[in-house]
Amino acid sequence: MKSELTKESIEEIAAEAYLYLLPQVMMEITRRLITSIPKSSRGVGGAMGTLIRKRDLNEGNSKAVARMNFDFLQVMAWIDISKEPYIIEVPRMGDRFFTFPFYDMWTECFAAPGTRTSGKDSYTFALCSPEWQGQLPKNADRINVPTSITWGIGRILVFGEDDFAEVHQIQDQFKMTRLSTWPEYVEEEFVSPGEVDKTIPPIQVLRDMSVRDFFLLASELVANNKPHTTDYGIVQRLGKIGFNIGEKFDVEAQPDEIRNACLLAPTNAMYQIHEILKMTSVVLNGWTFNYNIGVWGNSYVRRAAIAIYGIAANPPEESIYPNCFVDQDGEPLYGSENYTITFTKNNLPPVDAFWSITAYDREGFTVPNELERYSIGSRNPLVTSSDGSVTIYVQSKNPGRSLENNWLPVSDEGKFNLSLRLYLPKTEALLGGWSPPVVKHIK
Repeated sequence: MKSELTKESIEEIAAEAYLYLLPQVMMEITRRLITSIPKSSRGVGGAMGTLIRKRDLNEGNSKAVARMNFDFLQVMAWIDISKEPYIIEVPRMGDRFFTFPFYDMWTECFAAPGTRTSGKDSYTFALCSPEWQGQLPKNADRINVPTSITWGIGRILVFGEDDFAEVHQIQDQFKMTRLSTWPEYVEEEFVSPGEVDKTIPPIQVLRDMSVRDFFLLASELVANNKPHTTDYGIVQRLGKIGFNIGEKFDVEAQPDEIRNACLLAPTNAMYQIHEILKMTSVVLNGWTFNYNIGVWGNSYVRRAAIAIYGIAANPPEESIYPNCFVDQDGEPLYGSENYTITFTKNNLPPVDAFWSITAYDREGFTVPNELERYSIGSRNPLVTSSDGSVTIYVQSKNPGRSLENNWLPVSDEGKFNLSLRLYLPKTEALLGGWSPPVVKHIK
């Protein structure tokens, strides 16, 4: 540590370190949870290097990931490309919306094959380390992966349970294997990542983690999943308190002023996260927009915020996610009250794919309901009024058979919030020229 550093500057750098490293830690916690579940017909887990075909929509009580999506069946994989590339074959999708974003261990979406980028036909791509040199299959597009490990989440639009069989057939046509076994597609053997309590959501694991364990894990992760080339500045800053890439960082072995600063880092970091979300958000009719997500650059505080509250976000060209926490009077949303959202005929969400609304509790999770319905939107048979408007009923009690198609159930206890997802949003949505209607409290 350089002698010119003050107590305040040491605390500042320690908080920066926590914010910078948090996404990798959250990704690793999530990876350990998903890969600790043996592969099954339900497709809820699987080994590293294995395609996980999720056959059902997410369960309402799942807490594997905050702000979970309920519009897709998924094809997912955690892949280590440090030794050799992986080849992935995607079947023809036709007019069905599909996106397959890949995230590095910093949660950066570095590639998103799918409807918008790759089109309707089948295609093949190879995930490679930037340093790898060799011969790929002639028809495989090369995608360089910034870190040793990547998480791919293929999302296939599904129109309810009646559509499951067709989507299952599509899922079965996906293929993935190491380059060394191609063109034969060989499944990896399951290897448990160790003792993992599958009942604890990743965000809670992070909260329960000691500061010492956080920095020890982070120093191990960043040694294997290198910083981005634009991270020179933050890497130099971390070096001032003794955190050097490739070296173990034990908080307890540091001088008192550094150890004490690191112990304060989580509290100081969370304060910055809450402040940056307020500063960078655009609020329209009570809905909060964060337009620039998924690709973070050096926006380390924003990246850490989404790693906590909605990890694995798409870039805005694929989707945007306005969130609402208040009604038309600026009052919090409560499950014990009744609300409506009315889209006029000319103010439906402007998308080239589809839109949906999901309700979450304060922690970002859904609560089971009698219809097992957790999102509602353009893929549902919504009832349209005579003037062409569509009203969504957000409440805990069934509004009646005639309105049930337009009902988004919520828990009858405590506060909740809403996420409006727009997939392949049109220009007016991306540039702020469109806003959702207010959430109206029916008193």
